[in-house]
Amino acid sequence: MEADKVLRAVRKKVEPEYPLMARRMGVQGVVHIDVDIDAGGELVEAEKVDGHPVLVNAVLKAVRQWEIDPIKVDGEAAHVIARLTFEFKP
Repeated sequence: MEADKVLRAVRKKVEPEYPLMARRMGVQGVVHIDVDIDAGGELVEAEKVDGHPVLVNAVLKAVRQWEIDPIKVDGEAAHVIARLTFEFKP
């Protein structure tokens, strides 16, 4: 599933906060997570694919607060799995 389709379905998006400790230490980079969203738009699972652990925790905390509309595939609400990318840089 395309990440863009998932992101368009998010009606309440909480952005990940760049952890102060990570910023002070110069930790930066990209975090990839996989999200599993049921046909009703509920986040079933969000899990790390890669990225610095401190940054991953910030992303997972934010994404778990999202409110997502059902995602339609061929006009029907569908269960989807997608990979999302988040970038942290000072």
